[in-house]
Amino acid sequence: DFAAFCNKLGGTTAEVMSDLLAFEADRRALNITLNSIGTELTRDDRKKLYSNFGLLYPHGHNELSIAEDFDQIRAAMEKVPAYANVFLKLGYGEAQMLDKLLYEEEVKRCCACFEQQFHYGVFYAYMKLREQEIRNIMWVSECVAQVRRGLGAGVVGFKAGGAGFRACKAGFRAGR
Repeated sequence: DFAAFCNKLGGTTAEVMSDLLAFEADRRALNITLNSIGTELTRDDRKKLYSNFGLLYPHGHNELSIAEDFDQIRAAMEKVPAYANVFLKLGYGEAQMLDKLLYEEEVKRCCACFEQQFHYGVFYAYMKLREQEIRNIMWVSECVAQVRRGLGAGVVGFKAGGAGFRACKAGFRAGR
């Protein structure tokens, strides 16, 4: 288990990676729930797919496993302060924008990793930011192929305030 390994390393690595991995685990639980609404997947089967860590574990997972629609999912997620801000940005009936908001939150968390020194979390954060860069390039190329205007609407921008990320920021900044 990668999360247990990171915690075993201790120090700043454990602190940074536990935050990043908890967010990833919670996002996957959210996606599992969203994608299983209206399918034959039972509540118990849903629970088995969730990870055994994260900010939603265990109470949030219990609420997500019984959720039948997006409003119930939203209610479960808003109980966790870290995700309440994401859902506050999301208007009612805008479930399609959730992925973009979660990607923006992930980028923000990954950029924050570069503010601290002497930990291995920067390598994980760098790879996650590269994945986002690839998603941005794919979005722009699809827009060019479809001859669409307003390319910036689907691109998740990279913004970082600290000096530790300046070199990385220049390489990742896209769309804004």
